[in-house]
Parts: sequence; structure tokens; C-alpha cells
Amino acid sequence: MLLQETPVTFSSPCGETLAGILTEPAAGAAAAPPSEAAAPAEAAAAAAAAVTPFTAQHCAILCHGFASHKNGFHFPATAAHLATRLGMSSLRFDYAGNMDSSGAFRFGGFMQEVEQMAAAKAFLEQQHDKQVVLLLGHSRGAINATLYGGQHGDIPVMVLVAGRFDLTLNMVQRYGPDVLQQLRDSGPWQQVAKRDGDKAAIHWQLTAEEMEERFSLDVVGACSRISTRQPRPSVLVLHGACDPICEASDAAQLAGDIAGSQLVEVEGADHWFAGRQQQLLQAVEGFVLHTWQHLTQQA
Repeated sequence: MLLQETPVTFSSPCGETLAGILTEPAAGAAAAPPSEAAAPAEAAAAAAAAVTPFTAQHCAILCHGFASHKNGFHFPATAAHLATRLGMSSLRFDYAGNMDSSGAFRFGGFMQEVEQMAAAKAFLEQQHDKQVVLLLGHSRGAINATLYGGQHGDIPVMVLVAGRFDLTLNMVQRYGPDVLQQLRDSGPWQQVAKRDGDKAAIHWQLTAEEMEERFSLDVVGACSRISTRQPRPSVLVLHGACDPICEASDAAQLAGDIAGSQLVEVEGADHWFAGRQQQLLQAVEGFVLHTWQHLTQQA
């Protein structure tokens, strides 16, 4: 495979050591032609371009979900695909308190993770001379990417996979409509989560403060700020039609609140896109290639 992977570390704004993997096309390797299986418009544009518009200087940041990590979901395959098909580098990293990064595992801390994403971008620009052009998040990582777009909005292409618009819905479904009052009355609840792709259990506490933080996150405001930015980031909302965790209707609402965004539902795909890796990669490739060609033509 025509790529090279390098373990890296960098610091969060709070001083945690964040562990990641920088994937780059191998020196001198030409990217493979863009996928023929991409959507017809994107495939036609790719054929007309003849070569990918990206170089190893262009870079993506891949952001994992709750109780996951840099090698969870389809991130190793996504990094390889970006490198070998598009000639693009990528960084995938563990949020603080997850897998190989230092710090405490948390249910809350969304905005701290947003700033960890900003630290990842600064690290790539300052230490590796990269131009960050793509932000891709899965599940909680997609929520964080949405919040990042509202807070910073300095990455031109965003892909939100299995994201969420209403952050109260699944909490009420899981714990009941009075969950916040229950936590205030009883104190923290002991919780156990299984790490993505790992048999090890994560023991953590659910507190009223962190639940209140989740309920107060302003996704609506983030979508509004993304929609009004100049230039406005190009956004793909990519969702499994059979997602049992984040309903497809919630993804439609997310896409509807971000001006100019594109919604793609993958038939038969669940929250983790199990058995649908190729559809995931083809959708990302087609959107990124088509969007970047459009952006460069406008420049």
C-alpha cells in the first residue's frame, strides 16, 4: 500500500498529551485514479481532471466517537483511502482520556474536545507544514465537528458521519425525561461502556453537571454560524438509513439547518456502517473531490 504512517503526539490546550497517527502518501507515490464507483457527477469530474487535485500537503483530521479511538470505526481504511486514492494526508487522534491519550475519560467535555481539534490543526500546520482541508467526524466526533464549524469554521470541507442534531433525544430515551433531576437528587451514576473494537470496559461516572452540559450545547447556533460564514464550509451529512443510535430523521434536521449542505443516506447502513465500508469511502471520496474542484474553480 502506497502510504506511510507515523505515530505522533501533541498537547491539548489543557496540557494532556494527545496521541495520533499521521498517514501520508509514500514519497513519490502517485495517487490512484478516483473511484469509478463514485456518484456519476463526481466520477465525470474526476475523469475530466485526470489527476487528483490533492498533494500530501493537504490534510484531513478524523475525529472518533464516544468510547472509541483513532483506530475505531473505519478510520484506518479512511486514512488509507485518502492517501492512496486522493493523495491526501490525514491525522486521526484519541481525544483526551481515550485509548493512548492522557487525561480522564468523560461523558462531557465536548467543547474541550473541540479545542483539541483546533490543537490538532495547529500541530499539523506548524509542525508538519500541512494545509487542513477536511474535517471528518463519526458520531460524537460528528457532533464535535459541527461545534467546531460553529466555533472556528476554518476548515473548508466537513463530513459529518452518523451525527446528531438533537442532543437531548437519546438521553431522554435512555434515562427518562427527568434524567437531569434524577442525577441532581441521587448524585453520580456509575456507568460502564465497551470501547469500540475492544473487549476492555470503561468505567465512568454520569453526573448532573455533564448531563446539563450536553443539554446546553448549542448545535442550532453552530449550524447557523456555519451557514453564514464567508466563505461557508461545504458540508456532507452522511448517515446510515438503518442507524439505531442516531435516527435518520435527526440527520435530515441537521442537514436542513446547515445552508448548502448535502445529505446522503446509505441504504442498509447502521450507526457503524457495518458491511458498508465501500459505500462510506466512495461517498466521502466523491464529495471531497467534487467539492474541492468546485472551490478551486471559484478561487
